Amino acid sequence: MPAVSGSQEDDATAPRPPSHNEGELGAVPRWSTLWRFPLTRIAAFAVVLLAFYAAFALAIERIDRFDYQYWAAPLAALAALAVMGRLERLTLAGYGFNKPSKALRELLIGFVVGGATMSLIVGIMASCGWYHGHLMPMTDTLAGALGNALAIFFGLAIFEEAVYRGYFFQTLERRWGADIAFASTMVTFGLMHLTINVPGASASLKIIGALSIAVEAGILFAAAYLLTRRLWLPIGIHCAWNFFEGPVYGTPVTGSNIGETLFTGHISGPAWATGGGFGPEASIPALLVGTGLGLVLLWMAQRRRHRHPS
Repeated sequence: MPAVSGSQEDDATAPRPPSHNEGELGAVPRWSTLWRFPLTRIAAFAVVLLAFYAAFALAIERIDRFDYQYWAAPLAALAALAVMGRLERLTLAGYGFNKPSKALRELLIGFVVGGATMSLIVGIMASCGWYHGHLMPMTDTLAGALGNALAIFFGLAIFEEAVYRGYFFQTLERRWGADIAFASTMVTFGLMHLTINVPGASASLKIIGALSIAVEAGILFAAAYLLTRRLWLPIGIHCAWNFFEGPVYGTPVTGSNIGETLFTGHISGPAWATGGGFGPEASIPALLVGTGLGLVLLWMAQRRRHRHPS
């Protein structure tokens, strides 16, 4: 994987990854190599994240006992970043939530890119006879369900991007460089999906799905971050990827079936090629299209770095 440290778009003063000596814990002496070790910080972040998630989930469950976990997760991620930021002398901007003036534009661009990407994937599957869908009439109930699903997937995108590209990637990059951070977050992001229960899926299908997501989504989302050095673009792509896969086209999202959908989607064909019960993200078209787009964005990030060297 090429070195893709990247630089900020048209803003030389925007936050950049600190050097190895920046972002240290003020109360801990500089000789404390244990704290400076990236995996120590990642472990601390994970503990703080879980603690906040438990607290937020307990509170939100009293209001929404069905979807509480979807609201608790992004709040916990942002709170954990805020705590680690105090320890590392960074702000949320230092973890990728910088340039809020660009947030809406990049979120929308990402959403269009993610939606178009999943539409292309499903279109290829339909041309192969692997996807069949029937458009449902729009009703107030369906519109409400789609709006609720969009909010849920937006929250999940914030959570996963804040954790993987916001903290894990940048913590590893500051110490070991972008290449190791890129490869490490690809692997961990894919392996995380092995823990998800996919009804009726064999062990081999779960492994295929996790590996596919590690490659296609791991490259795509990290490349989107490196292109801008902000999380807005990958959040938009991530949100639309899941939203179009499930609520729009009516197929499973990592094994989870959505309630009411715009299309009554059905997948047929060999599971190893179509993703089966895992969903289109584990299909061959997704692997090819998602990885291809990720490599294009990675190339764009590399070109931008050469034009605007750090």
